[in-house]
Amino acid sequence: MALAGNELGTARPAVPPVRRLFLQPLMTLSSTYMKTIKKKIQPRKFVLRPYRRIPTWYSSYYLSGNSIGKGVVMNLSRTGLRIQGDHFVKPGMELSVRVSVEEDSLPLEILRASVRWVNQYEFGLKIDQLTPMAVQRITALINEPVSTRRSEPR
Repeated sequence: MALAGNELGTARPAVPPVRRLFLQPLMTLSSTYMKTIKKKIQPRKFVLRPYRRIPTWYSSYYLSGNSIGKGVVMNLSRTGLRIQGDHFVKPGMELSVRVSVEEDSLPLEILRASVRWVNQYEFGLKIDQLTPMAVQRITALINEPVSTRRSEPR
């Protein structure tokens, strides 16, 4: 076995050429992968929400082009909502949403909302366009005392 010296003058076994050819691409790949991971994973900036978000359990229908999905609104705010639905959506899609707030009243209509994030069948929507009546109803829901709000499943 051939020996190679290092800076301290001690002998160590030399790496055979075949093994060197095998390990070099792996080491390069590993360092490239780590550099890529460091670039992609960046901490999120903490942002304090300027609006109130309330937990809910309202049934809803969402429409996009030629598909209709049914879901549950899990939380609601003046600027958006979170839905767990039965149809897959993609970030960037525009939807119309009808939310059944109370059984004996008309549904809350959101004319246009855009999908901001998706986690399987759960997704977040940013409200883009509301009717004036919907604005009043959402404001009333958000300002309603917690003890009178219905947030349990039907």
